[in-house]
Amino acid sequence: MGFTMAEKKKIRAEYAKRYRKARKAEKTRILDEYLKLVGKGKGKYAIFILNREGKKQLRLLGGKYVNAEITSSHAGKGCTKNTTMRKLPRLS
Repeated sequence: MGFTMAEKKKIRAEYAKRYRKARKAEKTRILDEYLKLVGKGKGKYAIFILNREGKKQLRLLGGKYVNAEITSSHAGKGCTKNTTMRKLPRLS
């Protein structure tokens, strides 16, 4: 089953909502269902993704702290919504 990135994002968002609201026993069932559907074999990574998807996080942008929505599994590495790339000064 090949999904496009947009489809995977929708699937991840839906499962993340259910996962965060669920109790422990239900989380296991939801996680197994998600892994079976998406075809990923890494349970710990899936837990990380489902826990972070859609949450708000304070980010420092232009000297100000802003609430940025986490929208991807790589959010811990700086990929957030409403952020822009800045050119850093060159080191001499």
